[in-house]
Formats: sequence, C-alpha cells, structure tokens
Amino acid sequence: MVCIKANLSTLGNPDPTAFQMKPNLTSVMMSGVILYKLHNDTFYGSTNLEFICIHDTMLTALPSGIFQGLYNVKHIVLKQNQLGSLPADIFHGLIILECLDLSSNKLYVVRDTMLSGLASLKRLSLSKNNISHLPDVFKGTPDLEALYLSENKLTLISHQIIRNLMNLKILDLSSNLIEHLPSTLYEDLSSIRSLNLHDNQLRTMPVLPDLTSSCTRDGTEATPGTHSHTLSITFSPV
Repeated sequence: MVCIKANLSTLGNPDPTAFQMKPNLTSVMMSGVILYKLHNDTFYGSTNLEFICIHDTMLTALPSGIFQGLYNVKHIVLKQNQLGSLPADIFHGLIILECLDLSSNKLYVVRDTMLSGLASLKRLSLSKNNISHLPDVFKGTPDLEALYLSENKLTLISHQIIRNLMNLKILDLSSNLIEHLPSTLYEDLSSIRSLNLHDNQLRTMPVLPDLTSSCTRDGTEATPGTHSHTLSITFSPV
C-alpha cells in the first residue's frame, strides 16, 4: 500500500474534503497551524488510515463522529491543543487503536465511557491537563501497558480506578495533588514496573508485599523481590 502523508504545517484551515475518500491514505498530520473547526466527515471514506496527528493547532473541540469508520487506526495524537472536553463516544469502534496521546490540552473531565471498547490500547497519555477526577474509565482497556497522568490536579487514586489495569507496566502520576493511595495498589497493579509519584501530597506509601526493600526519599530504587520483574518507584514524601 502506498503511504501518503499530508502535512498542513504551512496551510490554513483545511478544505473539508481534503482527506475524504482516499483509500490509499494511511497517515495524516495537521501541525503548527490554527484550525478553528474539523467536521464529522473530515476523514470520511479514508478507511485505511493508521496514523492521525492533530498537533499544536489551537482546536478547542472535536465532533463525536470524526473517527467513525476508521477501523484501521492504530495511533492518534491530539497533543498541544486547547481541548477542554471530548465527546463520550469519540473513540468508539477503534478496536485496534494502540496509542492515544491527549497530553498538553485543557481537559478537565474524562467521561467514563470515553475509552470503552479500546481493547487493543497499550499507551495512553493524559499528562499536562486540568483533570481533578477520574471515573471508572479503564474498564474497557485491559491491555493498557503505559499510562501517563502527570501534571494534572488529581487528589485521589482509588481502587475502582486502577482495578482493571492488571497489565499496566508504567504509571506516571507525578506532579499532582494526590494525598492517598489504596492499600491494594500493588495487588491491583500486579504487572507494574515503573511507578512515578514524585511531587504529590503523599506522606506514606502502601506497604510493598513480598518485597524486602523500601523506597528512598525523592529518588528511584530498583526493588527486587518475589515478583518476576523489577519494580522502580519514585516517591517524594511531603
């Protein structure tokens, strides 16, 4: 298949039909240009798209059906925009989506069904937003391996939020306002290898089960134990 890359870094608002009905189009990049609006049918008929990047465009919203029918998409990058919220069903049907980057926006809410059906999702970044609360949003992402939530306004990470993240290996919660972690943290995150809790309001950490080493203040320690992997924790108690 021919790979066609469309880069709008030097153009203004795109023609609404610029990316429609292009079966050979596999990659689209819209970067470094002010986009006031994208339509529901922006990618209509371009069903072989695998990579979509809408980056640094000043977009404040996206329509709910913009990714509808794009069943081959594996990577979506929406970082460095002005998105305050997203429709609850915007990613529905993207069954082979593996990577989703929503970092550096103004998201203040994550709807509990936003990630429903994303069974192939492995990497999710919500860093550098304004999120203060997470619902039970990860129940539809059983294969998630890396989750980045740094530089938000989270105050609580509950058992209900992380209980479905059995395959998670990397979790970055640094630079939030978290005061408490569930006692079941390590049981819930049974595959975790890297846990970054730096710059929060934590005073204590849940006890590490079956491990003989402890975390150092404001540092990272590789902690061997009965698990089959090494666990690295960054923790700075207040």
